[in-house]
Amino acid sequence: MRIAIIAHLKYAIREPFAGGLEMHTHLLATALRRRGHAVTVFASMKSDPAMGLEAICDETSLLETGTAEAQDVTFFREHHAYLRLMSMLRNRRFDVIHNNSLHYLPVSMAETLDTPMVTTLHTPPFCWLESGIRLCKSPSMRFVAVSDTIRGLWSHVTPIDRTIPNGIDLASFPSNLPQVPTAISFGMGGSSPKRAFIWRSTR
Repeated sequence: MRIAIIAHLKYAIREPFAGGLEMHTHLLATALRRRGHAVTVFASMKSDPAMGLEAICDETSLLETGTAEAQDVTFFREHHAYLRLMSMLRNRRFDVIHNNSLHYLPVSMAETLDTPMVTTLHTPPFCWLESGIRLCKSPSMRFVAVSDTIRGLWSHVTPIDRTIPNGIDLASFPSNLPQVPTAISFGMGGSSPKRAFIWRSTR
């Protein structure tokens, strides 16, 4: 399949990951590519090119678009990047578009595209994204949530088709615990090998 992934633009999609959303996007793109799909990730400039990157947030190219008049330059640059992307996608051929961003434009402009789109909801509702989703009239848009809690929080805004829990690639986070004959429990924090920590208890 030809799959487009619309990424979050605040941070690059590469290790060390700024957070779980960036790691989720990277793992999704690389796993799909390993399965033989043609994946294109629309993300910021310094993201990992190995996942099929097409950079859409080149700050130097936005200096002539009126940022001097904007009170929030970051907001305006993201707005312009997503607006340009959604306009460009009308002329690109994909089988499906996965919106993994937190921005209102991909959902509010989805009806301008012929390509089916799925949006993953990672956070509780907030004003900008909720506004965009309420304006979404695309018959081919589907919404999924990363947990039943998130699904419930969005249920008053739009129907959520299913819950697809977040996960990690265990091969990227190997355990360094010694083998012990007793039962153990363990937990892990952090979103990259450099930021990870592990605790354990035995009984």
